[in-house]
Amino acid sequence: MIKDYPVQDADFEKLKRWKSEFTQDFKHHQTWWNKKREWERFYDGDQLSQEEKAALAGRGQPEVVINLIKPRIDAIMGDYLGRRMMMRARDKGSADFEKAKYVTEALRYVEEMNRFDEHETQVAKNLFTSGVGWYKCNLEFDFLEPEIKISYRCNNDIILDRRCRRTDLKDAKRLWETVWVEVGDLVEMYPDMKEDIERSLAVAQESFNNLGSYPNKTTLGDDYATSENVTADTIDMDTFLDPKRKRIRLINVWERVQKRIEFAFHPSLEGSVIEITNFSKEEMSAFKQLYPNAQYFTRTRWEINSGIFISNKILEDKQNVRPHDSEGKFPFSRALGNVEHETFMPYGVVKQYIDAQKEYNKRRSKLLHKTNTNRIIAEEGAVADIERTRKEAARPDGVVIYKAGKQFQIDKDNPDQSDVYLLNLAQSEVEATGIAKEFAGQEDKQLSGKAIQLRQITSDKMLRQYYASLRAARRDIFGIVLEEMQQYWTSEKLVKITDDPDAQGIVLNQRVPDPITGQVYIMNDLRLGKYDIKIDEDMETPNQRTENFNQLAALMPAIIQSGQPFPVEYLINASDMPGKNDLIQQIMAEKQRQLEIAQANAQVAQAQAVAAHAQTMTGAANGQNVPPT
Repeated sequence: MIKDYPVQDADFEKLKRWKSEFTQDFKHHQTWWNKKREWERFYDGDQLSQEEKAALAGRGQPEVVINLIKPRIDAIMGDYLGRRMMMRARDKGSADFEKAKYVTEALRYVEEMNRFDEHETQVAKNLFTSGVGWYKCNLEFDFLEPEIKISYRCNNDIILDRRCRRTDLKDAKRLWETVWVEVGDLVEMYPDMKEDIERSLAVAQESFNNLGSYPNKTTLGDDYATSENVTADTIDMDTFLDPKRKRIRLINVWERVQKRIEFAFHPSLEGSVIEITNFSKEEMSAFKQLYPNAQYFTRTRWEINSGIFISNKILEDKQNVRPHDSEGKFPFSRALGNVEHETFMPYGVVKQYIDAQKEYNKRRSKLLHKTNTNRIIAEEGAVADIERTRKEAARPDGVVIYKAGKQFQIDKDNPDQSDVYLLNLAQSEVEATGIAKEFAGQEDKQLSGKAIQLRQITSDKMLRQYYASLRAARRDIFGIVLEEMQQYWTSEKLVKITDDPDAQGIVLNQRVPDPITGQVYIMNDLRLGKYDIKIDEDMETPNQRTENFNQLAALMPAIIQSGQPFPVEYLINASDMPGKNDLIQQIMAEKQRQLEIAQANAQVAQAQAVAAHAQTMTGAANGQNVPPT
């Protein structure tokens, strides 16, 4: 055991606890990660084991793999990304209705500035292949105000509390974000801790060189933090260090801490309620004498603490990094697929195809081997050179010379009907396992159009839980974005992200002087109000657009025959014709021109009617017999 941290202070105890919990969470994560590697290999087409590759090489057979998984996953990706997601802020109170549209534009501004669709693509791919994808929200400060950043985080680098069961992470106590860092880069980041950083790698290198001089490694269990046999300098080298490449695992821990908050209520207090959590005994005694009938109550508040550490040193330790969040949410959100019932480890769509794909690969390899294999049956002495005869028999244009009177036969080991049946059966298992091939655009000529459509609908139903998880992850991360905006966006900001190219920009937190009092107030203040995030989904696949267009075109004659006006620009907008937006604008401009002409003609007619009426009244007053107009 390595001794390198003799001073046992508060940091020592915290480091020991963090290392203990991280080691256990990391081992749990590593079990899932080993399975994830196989799922990703099968998606990439690397589906043969080392033993299978060696066997194929030994008999001169090429490594041929027909990947039936990737087209289906890619089709799922394309289907989801083809669905337009409209994100809206929904007010929680009647007074917030007008501000909700400004909040919506602010959220869409952050979405556009972060190129969120690129991050969403990576998260969706991780979800479908390995069962979980991660977003992260963080702040980047400049000289003006913090910019809110959303990024995709690889699920290799996020390690969650092994006891977490909820999708929204509210039952997790810790979340770890890890990255391998070169020693020199880490020293540049923390120059004041250069000695500790270099010592951690030196001690690890010494342990590699003297493994025999150390006793067996102590098993790390849940009681590791209180064990007398381990200390904060205990190094699990595979977990924390990579001495051969001179890298150190830098670990950022996010830890939720529960706090008990006390309040007092009395009508005479300003605001009627005051927090008394930090009152001393003397202050509480004076308060009770001043407000003898006050009512007291408590509630729970969660705080998020953050720290960065390596194997032998805490580099940063920050308390309550999100004080505006009483729920103590991690600045992360995850899209979660299916979960194993016993281990609670996530998995995606690929897992259910693994066994069927393996069976298909084996059956196809066996069939290919039999097709290309020849057996020679001959009497002894029938050929002069057996090896040369073997090579000639394997060639499609080979020539074999054998002695007359001797038995000689080339037997092609053609596959029988059972081999073909088993291969077709393995392929049908792939088809029946999950997503139908029609969903990926592969046509089955034996099925009718209605049957193909039903198979596509069935596949869509199987994917709804994944799509719902992606929408929930988007909603959760933008809920965190909204909290950060309300906390840190205090200066004026011009936002213009809308579908209308002629729309005016929205100025958030705009300082406007009152015309009467001259006092400056804030218009479109983001800090006021409470909002929910609502995700509206609009399918935009070509088939769906074509079907909508055909339905509108079929309705047009009936509407026109009924005497009702038909908005032709609505039909054009539903089409896929190029330049449709320009055409719609021309139609709208012509309608506006016709409306203005009609209004002008109406005004002229009205003026003429008024003049005629005035003339009639004047003639009647003069006693003239004026014919009515």
